[in-house]
Amino acid sequence: MIIKYIKLKNFRSHKNTELNFDTGISVLVGENGAGKTSILEAISFALFKQHVARIDDLIKRETHELEVELIFEHNGVEYKVIRKKRENFAPESRLFKKNNGTFLGNMIQEGDRAVTEEIKKILQTDDKLFLHAMYIRQGEIARLLDATASERKNIVGRLLGIDALQKAWAKMPEVIKDFESRRDVIEGELAGRGELETDLQNNNKDLEAKEKDKIKKQEEISLQEEAVEELKKRKKEYDEKREKFLKISSDVDNQEKGLKEKNSRESTLSSNLKDIARAEEEIKDLKPKIERIPLLEKLQQLKTKNEFLVQRLDGVRKDLKQITESEKTLRETQANYNKYCQIKVEIEEITRRRDKYAGSDRELKQVESNIHRFQENIKKLTDEISQALQNASSILGCRIDSIEKLREILTWKNVNLEETSDRREKEIRELRDKISGLNVRNWELKKAITGLDQARGKCPICGASLTEGHRTRLLDEYNTQKTSNDQKIQQLGLAAEDIELKRKGLSDMEKSINTIPIDLLESNSRTIQERRTEIKEQTIEKEQFQGEIKKLNEINSILSEKEKLMKELEADYEKYRSAQDFLGKYGKNKPGLETSLRSETEKLIKNRGEYQGYASKLETIPEDIGKELDILRRCKTRYDELSGVIAGKESLKSELDEARARISEHQEKIRRLSREIDVLQYNKEEHETIKKSREIDQEKLHDLKNMKGKLEVEIEGTIGDIRKLKQNLEKLTLKEKELKKLENFISFLSQLRELFDKDNLQKKLRIRARPAIERFTREIFSGFDMGYSNITIDDDYNIMMYGMDGSKSIDMISGGEKIAVALALRLGIARVLSRGKSELMILDEPTIHLDSYRRQELVQIFRKLTMLPQVILVTHDQELEGAADQLFKIERKDGSSICVVA
Repeated sequence: MIIKYIKLKNFRSHKNTELNFDTGISVLVGENGAGKTSILEAISFALFKQHVARIDDLIKRETHELEVELIFEHNGVEYKVIRKKRENFAPESRLFKKNNGTFLGNMIQEGDRAVTEEIKKILQTDDKLFLHAMYIRQGEIARLLDATASERKNIVGRLLGIDALQKAWAKMPEVIKDFESRRDVIEGELAGRGELETDLQNNNKDLEAKEKDKIKKQEEISLQEEAVEELKKRKKEYDEKREKFLKISSDVDNQEKGLKEKNSRESTLSSNLKDIARAEEEIKDLKPKIERIPLLEKLQQLKTKNEFLVQRLDGVRKDLKQITESEKTLRETQANYNKYCQIKVEIEEITRRRDKYAGSDRELKQVESNIHRFQENIKKLTDEISQALQNASSILGCRIDSIEKLREILTWKNVNLEETSDRREKEIRELRDKISGLNVRNWELKKAITGLDQARGKCPICGASLTEGHRTRLLDEYNTQKTSNDQKIQQLGLAAEDIELKRKGLSDMEKSINTIPIDLLESNSRTIQERRTEIKEQTIEKEQFQGEIKKLNEINSILSEKEKLMKELEADYEKYRSAQDFLGKYGKNKPGLETSLRSETEKLIKNRGEYQGYASKLETIPEDIGKELDILRRCKTRYDELSGVIAGKESLKSELDEARARISEHQEKIRRLSREIDVLQYNKEEHETIKKSREIDQEKLHDLKNMKGKLEVEIEGTIGDIRKLKQNLEKLTLKEKELKKLENFISFLSQLRELFDKDNLQKKLRIRARPAIERFTREIFSGFDMGYSNITIDDDYNIMMYGMDGSKSIDMISGGEKIAVALALRLGIARVLSRGKSELMILDEPTIHLDSYRRQELVQIFRKLTMLPQVILVTHDQELEGAADQLFKIERKDGSSICVVA
């Protein structure tokens, strides 16, 4: 696969970025945070929908939709994938294939998952294989560079995916344990099979016994039902007699009740006729009294009207008096009312002026709180800076009393440490080169000594004739040289170890220096300056608020005096308002009230004359007319009652005759019903005895049926228990089959785990992959022209180099050669994963964790990297610009990432 074009729209920090890629080495360079890695994320997102963050978090801030468009070529065919995502909406994906020079109208797949699956089919890879085969993460080169053989083997296993087998091997005991727990549970359940079988036998016997009891109870029930039926017939006969007896008794009671009522009515009617005679006498005395009622009622009406007219005159006079008094109040309080209104206006004006300064005390407290908080912050930061400078003085071994001095010393120390470290590195490399040369020379001497030991008469080196003395002399000379070389190798090794210890000390010092938080201290120093500036600003505001509070107090004093004067005038103000409101409502009624006064006086005089006229018609006028009227009206009521009583005299006589006739009829019917009762011969005690016997037998029958029903329920329960026991036994049979399957599966899992062990399948896969990795690594490494004829990798991933000076382990070669081997090994693994068809390699920050010397070496190696059609490098290291066939510079401006083609 070759990437030809990518476009990022509102993706991460990129607003609108487009890159056209060529074959060769493309370098994306920029500072940390510029947006370089976002381009690699966009490639993974477009191809396989990979994203580490929540997908909506990929959308650039203050925008609502992202779009990534990628064009790639595979097997000579170009494809274009477009992925979009709007906030709170489902993602959109489309895949196009170029036909006849255009993508237009050639969409081959649509939908998020469908597009991803189609790309996997086209590339014959998935997201995980893509990461291992085409994407070299940060630090991978450095890890391979300094790794031991064991560490290198683990790294290769992880890249090949073999580590997944180790994870499976480690996790499988938990899986096996789960199945073993299930097996133990089933074995525990099967242990109760014998008890279930015994319970089944006992339940079958119990069922048989209960069935027999049920038949016996049915026989008893039949006999009892016959006895109950006989008593039922006898009870029915007595029930019929009782009904007749009760009916006749009821008729007798009704006749006796009617007789009693008629006797009572006869007595009442006789008494009422006597009362009528007395009423006729009384009515003669009441008639003269009730004739005075109309005259007294008229006098009472005129008297009531007189009282009403007097009351109305009093009301009119009172209203006229209130109006006159209110007019007087207005005249007396008008001056103070006007003063009150004027002061009220002045207070409102003063209040408006005071509102201008309202809240000044609250603002003053806030400003004072801010000043105190800033001072506390300054003190805290100053203490932190002082403590950090003390720690730095202890680390650097000199007194440091300022951040500027600390920055100057750190700059000098870092430069000095870097130069010293580079010098130590160069010295170690020179010593190791000398040791390597001496080892090669010793190997040659050893080979010569072996040849001389076996030589007879002829020199194995030059072919000249060889005497024994000459051979002995050569052997002594070679052994002396080898011994001298061994001593030099030992001395050089000790010197290299000494320099290595010194370099380690420099590394420890560098680590200690790196712990000094100079950036934080400078940030804290800037914060202190900012806080001091803010304190000055807040102090100015404090003085302003204090002035405003002074003015506010003066205004409050004036306002207090005005409010006091206003309080003194408030009573007259309220009187004026009250009088004004009253006159506003009723003052206009004054002429009408004066007219009403005259009119009502005339009505009162007329009413009094009419009263005297009616009073002259009566001989005497009672002091309390109302009381006299009440007495006469009661007499009238009594008169009307007596008249009503006298009107019913003839009707009462007729009703009395009828009552006496009905009394004779009731007496005859009572005698006839008594004779019928005697003929019936109903015995209540015998009837009760039969009813009680029937209830007893009925209850006994009910108990027998209950006992039978209980037996039937027990039988059903036993049948249910038998059914459950049979079902449980059937389940246990299935459990036995499941147990057998579990035991076979547990055995299979144990064998599978043993297969996954690091010494079985994992080792075989590494060994199987090693020849291909070795072949591809050798091919790639030979392209770097490092002067070695061969490179070998054994099963434990020890790496040996072969050249003019003989064989060398990877630990004995130079730093640049190590980088070349590490890069070749990583690219070789990538080719194995891609089955030898690797066209693209993406490297993310390959120089991270490398020192300046190794970074320079890596640049030189990249310049020789010609075996891959396309390489994309992302780095902040400007040294890699020299390796670029195509250079893109990523910058951050106004919160957005932009790309400039250099």
